[in-house]
Amino acid sequence: MNITNNFCLLLLSIGLLAACGKSAPETPVTPEPSPFPPTPSGSKDTTRIESRANCFIVKPGTLAIFAPCKGNSKEDVPAAAARLLWQDDPALVSSAALKDGKIEVDILENKTGNALVCATDAGGAVLWSWHLWVVPNAFVGDVTVFTSQGNYTFQDCNLGALSALARDDSSTGLVYQWGRKDPFPGPVYTDATAGQRKIYNKDGAEIQLTYESLAPGVLNNLATAMAHPEVSYWSTATGGNDGNYSWLTTKWDDAEMDGVDTLWNNAGHKTLYDPCPEGYKVADTTAWSAVFAQPDTTTLFNRVYVVSPDISSGWAPSRRAQFVWQSQFRGVRFGGMDFMAGGYFDHQGRVKSIPTDKAIHARSWTSTTYTPRTLNYHFGAYAAHVGPDYTNRRGEFKFYDSSPVVPHKFSTLNPVRCRRE
Repeated sequence: MNITNNFCLLLLSIGLLAACGKSAPETPVTPEPSPFPPTPSGSKDTTRIESRANCFIVKPGTLAIFAPCKGNSKEDVPAAAARLLWQDDPALVSSAALKDGKIEVDILENKTGNALVCATDAGGAVLWSWHLWVVPNAFVGDVTVFTSQGNYTFQDCNLGALSALARDDSSTGLVYQWGRKDPFPGPVYTDATAGQRKIYNKDGAEIQLTYESLAPGVLNNLATAMAHPEVSYWSTATGGNDGNYSWLTTKWDDAEMDGVDTLWNNAGHKTLYDPCPEGYKVADTTAWSAVFAQPDTTTLFNRVYVVSPDISSGWAPSRRAQFVWQSQFRGVRFGGMDFMAGGYFDHQGRVKSIPTDKAIHARSWTSTTYTPRTLNYHFGAYAAHVGPDYTNRRGEFKFYDSSPVVPHKFSTLNPVRCRRE
């Protein structure tokens, strides 16, 4: 008997017609519909962002595509065009444009950093803007702090940071005015000096941010601030009800400002202006107080930023030693989470993180506003605030004003650490 024929008959008996050179019928498969067209073969890697937020985490070397919508809402932005506002690496973004109703941002290979892009109307006016946080593999880690009041999961670095290592200068991240969704570049250090990290336009040329004082009588500056995300606003405290170091208004006792608390805190829910990426929000004072109550604390130091002799000249040896020690403080570890000394800026953009009489402090905004409104804190919010205990003994930390969270004025530019919703 022919072995080949018997083998084919056997295969045929179990329905494997393809073994004898015939094709078995296939059931047609209907592909799932996609809101995006397929990526052509050989084209650049594409990241199609489906989430709704004011911040998107993306990887280097990708074409990021997202629909222009306002924060985490379902409200679309009627964009006529899109463009780059700034980037903190001169060669991070090669282009930003509106195409087929979506914003496309081309991120270059082997680059990390931050960029702010915006949607505009036909006349070029900014309608809304988004922060692109570019990190390897589009991944930012989490750390969970276990407390008696509950477990709190935070991102393992400040918002916009490029490192989770306290000894790394790129761990400082970005800074924010309370209630605003748009970031400003954070501090950068060189020896004992500090300044604001440089930013660049689409051509890689360095540009400067604007710090603008509100004119007396400004009732509500929210719409103007949204249309000018590259401008840091502030007002002068002049007494009475006019002026309050706020970017939002100069009329601190006006009834229209009663809803200001909801900019970053909607009864514990994420708000339209929250700067954190999808799945995260600005933490409130309850979360930070629980974290700071953890007993397993470690003070973090390094010797990267050494005070130059010129700065401490004329001081007593003990004062110079204190100054040098302050410059080495980089934060505190609470329950396994590193709370880094990221630096901050005052209402006029003056850096307040170099070693001075106030030392270097680790800060993060909370979503909780300060009440009642008074002349000193017309519009203030609480910030987590820790610094080195240079008055008692070295190698220790202390809470600013003996409290883990203290009020700061809205126009102060502090870092943000996001927690999971």
